[in-house]
Order: sequence, then structure tokens, then C-alpha cells
Amino acid sequence: MNKGLIIRRIVFAVLLILWMCFIFSMSADTGEESAGLSGSIAKFVVKFIPGYADGSAQRQRDIFDITHLVIRKCAHFTEFGILGLLFAGFLRTFDKFREGSYFKTFVAAVIFAGVCAAFDEYHQSFVPGRGPAIRDVMIDTAGALCFQGISWLVVKFNKNDVAN
Repeated sequence: MNKGLIIRRIVFAVLLILWMCFIFSMSADTGEESAGLSGSIAKFVVKFIPGYADGSAQRQRDIFDITHLVIRKCAHFTEFGILGLLFAGFLRTFDKFREGSYFKTFVAAVIFAGVCAAFDEYHQSFVPGRGPAIRDVMIDTAGALCFQGISWLVVKFNKNDVAN
């Protein structure tokens, strides 16, 4: 096995472990802490939404609530999309996943992210003010699926560029 591949495997393994620690540490935040973080981001974002500043207090609250929800769900989607990419990168350091079709890597990465998402939601059931949600597992898995789809397209088009 070449040295570069070993280094790449170690780098992906370390990044994967660190990213999983990040995800599970975010899930360990209480409901109040989690809402505070995403709420502060939502407060910044709503300033750029047309009609927010001029709207009634109720309209501002509605816009804030929707923005806050979208930010929270986008965070889920992105966290697990990145997790899937890191796992796919790690898998591609092994001959079985490096040679031939990207499909095995694609499927394994999505399944891995989905299983991690389920454990993440289970973990949240023990955190005050948080609870498990099947919807979040589906959003997390969809993030991994989408990111893997983009990754597959990049791999496919890069192979076509090399062939031409």
C-alpha cells in the first residue's frame, strides 16, 4: 500500500471522528442552548428578508419562526451531508471501494449517515428539552443522499474530462 493512501486514510478517519464528535456534542446541548444558537443566526438572517422590518410584530414573529425552523433543518441536512462525504472519502481509501463503480461507496455512505442520524436522535432523547424525531433522521439522511449525489456527479464528470 502506498504511503499517500495511508496518510489519506488517516486524515479521513480523524476528520470523520472529529465531525462525529461535533455532531454529538451539538446534540448534547439542551433544547434552550440549541434554540439560542440557531435563534441568534435567525435574528441575523431575518434582517435581510424583504418586508420583515416593516411588518407587524406578529408578521415579524412568523417570519422569524419560519426562518429559525429552516436554519435548524438546514443545519441537520448539512451536518449529515458532510458526514456522508467524509465517510465516503474514508471508504475510497480501501481497494474494495476505490476500484470500479462509485455506487457501493454512495450507498454505504448514505446508510452510515442514516444510522448515525438515528443514534443522534436517540441520544437527544436523554437531553433536557430535546427529543427524538423521525423527521430529523429523514432530513439528515436526505442531506447525505444529496451530498453523495453531488459527489457522484463530480466524480462522473471528472472521469469524463480525463477520458476526453
